[in-house]
Amino acid sequence: MAAMTESPHAVISRLAAEFDALSRQIARVSGELGQLDRLISDSPAARQPAPTPPQPVAPYWQSYWQHWQPAAPAPPRPFAPSPPQHTPAPAPAPMRPASDRESGWIGKLLAVAGWR
Repeated sequence: MAAMTESPHAVISRLAAEFDALSRQIARVSGELGQLDRLISDSPAARQPAPTPPQPVAPYWQSYWQHWQPAAPAPPRPFAPSPPQHTPAPAPAPMRPASDRESGWIGKLLAVAGWR
């Protein structure tokens, strides 16, 4: 590989010479491919041969087709239990009348005091 100290002018002239050589080689290959194409198209082997007749096929017995049979019936679906019945919540206990509540505090007080 050329050193990096090469002047830009020298690099450009070297690349131009390489491209010129490549161009001449491609032109020569193109000419040779053209000659080859002409030789192949003019040769008698290039002509399509007559198609060969198909070989006769020996007769054979056709296989016996089975009669159509329906598919087996689907198995019965498993019993699905019914969803649980919703039972209503028990009714709340009735509230005591207010008079009972007022007397309840006295009983509690007496219980705390040890009288009851």
